Amino acid sequence: MAKLAFGKNPAVCAPITGRVRDEIIQECISIVAKRPDVIEWRADFFEGVRQPAQLIHVLTQLREVASGMPIIFTIRSIAEGGSLQQELTPAEELEIYTAVCASRAVQFLDYELAHSDEEIAQIRSLTQQYSVQLILSCHNFHETPGESWMQEKFVRALTAGADIGKVAVMPNTLEDVLHFLKALLIIEQKIDLPLIAISMGPLGAISRLFGWLFGSQLTFAVGEQSSAPGQIPIEDVRKVIEIAQKAHGLQRE
Repeated sequence: MAKLAFGKNPAVCAPITGRVRDEIIQECISIVAKRPDVIEWRADFFEGVRQPAQLIHVLTQLREVASGMPIIFTIRSIAEGGSLQQELTPAEELEIYTAVCASRAVQFLDYELAHSDEEIAQIRSLTQQYSVQLILSCHNFHETPGESWMQEKFVRALTAGADIGKVAVMPNTLEDVLHFLKALLIIEQKIDLPLIAISMGPLGAISRLFGWLFGSQLTFAVGEQSSAPGQIPIEDVRKVIEIAQKAHGLQRE
């Protein structure tokens, strides 16, 4: 397995999906009490997402409430399941990501592989400047492509300088989930890059509980609100992981 990206394997991440500041902060307070390993702020849900000053104001408060828990900053595009009313322009994205990285309030930035090579290189340079780890991600809400597709996405993330690669797919059958996990196991042994891999929806829930056995270093769990189909409450995820690791004679690193 590639080096641990989040300090524990698997790390449990809880998303924050509030739409206004007070809602976001209260959600964070509730989530922190459940002790996830990582928090993701899905800023595409935030009504002030297009206003960098508002983003930084909320992010600074989140940093205080999170009490040292690492934060992933994410603006998910409409095309990949986000809640934006209208996609951000490249100029808006650059302004926002520059302000977020310069704030030094986040440890991780999620950026989608669907962007051009030039755009990814620009964000890669920005995250390096401010010592923020870059997650390059890809989400397919329609199907579960084969191993070659998954490997191509992770290889592109590695080649582009990502610190972590992420792929999320949608299964239509249980066989899709089995093929996904097998592909992940093979790819994890080939690519020296920390991976996050998720099979979404009810059928893919098993990947959120046992994906770490196949090479995924982080799983997303519900703290207060779900940010993607198939997420499971933190308490249930931790319980299953603990039972599985005890059965395998393992401990969370």
